[in-house]
Amino acid sequence: MESYREMILQENDYDNMKWSYTTFIDMNNYLKKTNMDQEEIQELLSVSREGISFGSVTKRDMLFIHSLTSPNRCLELVETYKLMERTNEYVPNMKEELQWLKDRWEKGFYIFVNQ
Repeated sequence: MESYREMILQENDYDNMKWSYTTFIDMNNYLKKTNMDQEEIQELLSVSREGISFGSVTKRDMLFIHSLTSPNRCLELVETYKLMERTNEYVPNMKEELQWLKDRWEKGFYIFVNQ
């Protein structure tokens, strides 16, 4: 595939958090318990199954990046389902992970899981 080199990332353009597989599953299970439907969960936890290497972004990668849910929509879902307030209803508590996501959405970051 053709490589998209126009995408130049500066250090402050992205952030990352290393979640274990179990953390991702715990977050997914927590969101299910809040009565979010699967489509809404996928909006919040978009997964790049092929993995994206920011050193060489392909056309497929760009299509995926452009399909990500907007930060405002993610914040809307957090508010609609009262996700921050309800984290203590679920064990393990997902507040720290969810707060990290919310902080990034408030800064305008688009978030996805890179496998």
